[in-house]
Formats: sequence, structure tokens, C-alpha cells
Amino acid sequence: MKIRNEQIEAMAKEVRKAFEHRVLDHVLKYFPAQARLFGRERLYPLAVRAIDQANAYEMVSEESACVYADAIMMLGADFDVDPQLPFARAVLLEQGLSERERAAGLYNAVKEYWDKVAGKDGGAWIDALRNFRRFPVEWIPQPPDGEEVEFVSGLLGRLHPAKQAFLGDNGVRDFVRFSAVEAQGLGIETRPGSGVLAAFMFVGGSGFPGDPRFDWIGPLMDETARRKKNWLAHLHAQASQKFDEWVR
Repeated sequence: MKIRNEQIEAMAKEVRKAFEHRVLDHVLKYFPAQARLFGRERLYPLAVRAIDQANAYEMVSEESACVYADAIMMLGADFDVDPQLPFARAVLLEQGLSERERAAGLYNAVKEYWDKVAGKDGGAWIDALRNFRRFPVEWIPQPPDGEEVEFVSGLLGRLHPAKQAFLGDNGVRDFVRFSAVEAQGLGIETRPGSGVLAAFMFVGGSGFPGDPRFDWIGPLMDETARRKKNWLAHLHAQASQKFDEWVR
């Protein structure tokens, strides 16, 4: 019986592995630019993540996993809990729909968002990635205490105007408050540092710590790196370079 159970487990692992590779093949086919930039090995964890996260919403089919993977590629890892994207979780939790209907709803919602915020050709998103290089790492003059939310909100509006229009002024302010809490959790204590993190998440998604496309950022944000002189400028420069690579 033990041998049979081990055989069943081995077969289940093979089936799962094949499933993961089919979802990955879908990602590579429909996102060729990112496929060339990141390669199969770095995007493989995103396929795995898509399957696991879709399962958490009782979306278990290959079609659903592929839709979920598309959403990750376009909105970022953890898009389902990203406060910038409340529509996504609403679709995933909508009651009274079949799995196929929720997958279709997610697909349509993501497409509608992308057309409004990124532009049908992705031009607005590309501009935002390029604009990140001009996001300030020093605030001169510093905004008065209590006014940094309004100040950073204005900077984000200039960074990605289409997204600012989609979220609305209150939505952007709420996101800035969220990003400030995230910054503290990551050990970023300065207001400019919190602002740069907000800008990074505004164009790259709030789930970047678990996104293998951003695996380069961890060493730039750890405690050792933050003790170095001009670490924020260095982080900003490296992130700007990476975003430039995305849009070449």
C-alpha cells in the first residue's frame, strides 16, 4: 500500500508539473516581450503562483489559471489584494457565478482597466515606467508635516496621469497612506523613501516582493543597503534602469 501511495503521489506531482508548464507556455506566448526579457526560468514561479492563487478562489481549471496568469502579468503579483485594484477582488469574490463566469469577469475587468489606464497599446503604462526616472528622491522644499500625502499624491498624478484619473483623488490618497505603512514595514523611514516606494508600486504593483520579475530589488532594500550613503538615489537609479529595460 505504501508503494502504491508513493506512485499515486508521484503521478500527481507529474500532472501538476505538466499543468504548470502549460500555464507557463501560455504566458510566454501572450507576453512575448516579457518572455524575451525574463526568460522561462524566471517566469515559471509566476505560473505556479497563478495556479495557487486561482485555486484559493476555487478557480481550478486550466482556463481559469491562464486568465489569472494574464492578470498577474498585467497587474502584478498579489493583484487580488492590491488596494490600487479593488475591482479585481470584487470580481473574484462575486457570488452566484460559475467558475467560468468569474474567469470571464476577471478577464473583462482586467482588459477594461488596462485599456483605460495603460492604453490599448500600453503607451500610457510605458510612459509611466519612463517617468519613474524623473520621480524626485529629494524633496526641496520639504512639505509641511501632515501634507506629505497630498504632496506624494500630486507626484503620482504626474507620474501616471491615467492611473490617477482611474483611482480618483481620494483613491490615490488612500494608496499613498497604504504605501507609507508598507514602507515602514520594509524599514524605509524617510518621507522621500516612502514616496519612491509609492511610485515604484504605482507602476509595478504592490505585490512586488513576491514577484520574480523584481527579484533584483531585495538586496537594494535590505538593512545593509539602507545604511549606505545615497542608498535611495542608488535604488531609484537601479529601478529606473530596470524599468527602461522593460520598455525597450
